[in-house]
Amino acid sequence: MRKFVSNILSGVASARVLAPAREQLPFLLLLTVLAAAVFFEMTSGQFGALRDLLDGQALAVASNLSPEHRFLMFVRQYTGVDGELLYAVYNRFPLGTYLLIKAVIVPFGDSASAQIFAARLLAAAFFSGAAAFAYLGLRRLTNQPWTAMAAALLAFSSYHALLYGDMIAPDAIGLFGVMLTFHGMTIFVQEGRFRQLLIKALASILLSWIVMALLLPFTALGLASAVFYAMRGNPSSRVADKARAAFAAFVSSRYLRLGGAALLFCALVMGFNAANEYIALGGEVPLLDLPSVRSVLMRTTIDGALLAEAPDISWLPLIGLQFERIGGTSLPYLALPALGHDVYGG
Repeated sequence: MRKFVSNILSGVASARVLAPAREQLPFLLLLTVLAAAVFFEMTSGQFGALRDLLDGQALAVASNLSPEHRFLMFVRQYTGVDGELLYAVYNRFPLGTYLLIKAVIVPFGDSASAQIFAARLLAAAFFSGAAAFAYLGLRRLTNQPWTAMAAALLAFSSYHALLYGDMIAPDAIGLFGVMLTFHGMTIFVQEGRFRQLLIKALASILLSWIVMALLLPFTALGLASAVFYAMRGNPSSRVADKARAAFAAFVSSRYLRLGGAALLFCALVMGFNAANEYIALGGEVPLLDLPSVRSVLMRTTIDGALLAEAPDISWLPLIGLQFERIGGTSLPYLALPALGHDVYGG
């Protein structure tokens, strides 16, 4: 009997030791699937019209980054009718993504095929990193490792994800920034660790503006929550007292610091782009005609160009179109041929 009890106790002790390892099994399986996907994608050699366009554009921008051109992001340079040197500038993204691409293609000199392979591998690595951080964030939120793994695999197996996953365009690297920031948000909400979120958010802004689509709602909801609970927790029945409590909570909120720092950092990065353009283009281009400024004006519809090109952009049609896109992009890649969906770009 004593030996039997001893065996049971030793078995329980062993289970406790092995439990952390078993909890890591979903993450290890996810990493295995991602590694296999990267391997097969890198050896498939499949290209399409969309990939050729975006890959060539990104490689051109990265290749042209140099102190000689003051890190001006341009696709090509050409001679105008008056003999002046002109640039087709592509400053629609932060500098960070293209600096990463530049770093991996420089060692391969003039070998275009090696540069393409290295840049695609970089994008695939960031895509895999995005999936890993998606899992880690969901794991913290749900406390269910297998559920987090299933959700991450399902989300990252949509045809848009697989199409852009190893594309040299900034999308996969920008997605990594979004998931990195999402992971930082979960840690901040659960443990109050503000500095790690701020560092992750600012680093992600250097990779892509898209992370602001996550940061701004998070900041707004956090501020609204802080104000609501401050007013609710104030025992006074006077409106002025509740207003003062709400203002104090708003001003002292770390969400305000996060949103303010993110917007300020965005302004600095955009200012760097615009200053580079102004100097590299000879200082003769009006401020509103700088490529970065024109890009902002177009995407915010301030100049009306986007609305003129797409007259159907209005709230109700756009909301319906977005739901249709979300539904389509959420489908696993293998389900699309059966539904007769055309996967553009090859």
